Amino acid sequence: MFSGSVEVYIAFSLQRVLQVRSAHGMFVTGLEFLPTQLASRSDAALLSISVDNCLYVHSVPSPSTVPAWVAIILIVFVLFCTFTLCSYLGI
Repeated sequence: MFSGSVEVYIAFSLQRVLQVRSAHGMFVTGLEFLPTQLASRSDAALLSISVDNCLYVHSVPSPSTVPAWVAIILIVFVLFCTFTLCSYLGI
């Protein structure tokens, strides 16, 4: 209960997007989300402060995605392998 951990959840689904165990030596006394201009490389960023007189910035990383060109090449490769297998089997 007094671990000093920081966790961030999505409000509508309660999915955890960030967990920092023992971020502080004592319990957290304040949290504040930063404006989106300051957290431009991440989905969100927040400040946490504790009784141990430490202030930490935690950032929620943006979800990684596959580039479109990689997906297209993968689809073409799978189709090629499928047609090659069908041709080999005589289907």
